[in-house]
Amino acid sequence: MKMLAKEFKDLTGKTPMEGVNVTVPDESNFFRWEVGIYGPPDTIYQGGYFKAELVFPPEYPMKPPNMKFLCDMFHPNVYADGRLCISILHQPGEDEQSGELASERWNPTQSVRTVLLSVISLLTEANISSPANVDANVEFMKYQKGETNTYLSRVTAQVEASKAIAESEGVVVPTTVEEYCISSRPEPERLDSMDSDVYGDDDCPSDFDYDSTDDDFGSSSMMKRLWQTAIQVVVRRRRKRRNRRCRWIAATKQVLHDNGKSVFSLSVSVSVSLSLSLASCRPQSFSLRVLQT
Repeated sequence: MKMLAKEFKDLTGKTPMEGVNVTVPDESNFFRWEVGIYGPPDTIYQGGYFKAELVFPPEYPMKPPNMKFLCDMFHPNVYADGRLCISILHQPGEDEQSGELASERWNPTQSVRTVLLSVISLLTEANISSPANVDANVEFMKYQKGETNTYLSRVTAQVEASKAIAESEGVVVPTTVEEYCISSRPEPERLDSMDSDVYGDDDCPSDFDYDSTDDDFGSSSMMKRLWQTAIQVVVRRRRKRRNRRCRWIAATKQVLHDNGKSVFSLSVSVSVSLSLSLASCRPQSFSLRVLQT
């Protein structure tokens, strides 16, 4: 409970997380959160407000939370009932059947922030290698190839429907990167405001004098660059993991294929040799050869 309270404060405090709106609808049940995810700018989800719920198990953070969209979501990695299919929410440990590595799945070092960042990255680029909604995955690939716009039409309709929900809750949905990124940051403490008896002129050279005009950490342009870089890093990592998984599957199939040939050839040669030995040797000599080998 203390860890959840700390994470909630981190997500909703003075420096809240960009792109989401986190609330606890029932204070008596702190294990259920509601999350409003803003559609990332410059994507087909721009302007959307997608509500979801996070339900935490009593064993959190040893076990991952469950996440489910409360609105209609036509997406390759979202089941028809709204449940989210993403590696970071899968139980800890490797899964030989899916090929997921333990580093890709949940572990106690993960947090709600990393989960929400992964969800936002899915809206930017869907994971088509392991879809939860096959129909949405097919339409998404057709849309990428420029064959049909069915996927775009479905998503556009969902975005428009979500705007009504945001309006009813009094939520202003950001539509630009500048609005999407939170620019308010606490002002850093100026060095010249410190006591002179602690940091005298001789101890603090003029080269280290603080100038607020040189600090653009809180500017919207800085946050825009940071956000774009973070999205690019997540997308590149997903592509690398997908390519690595495909190579691993292909290599495994080739090894099994080659080993199958080798085992077949070995079994044939052993059978022929054994038959020749039985035909040309007496039972006593054959038993002796077996013992010697």
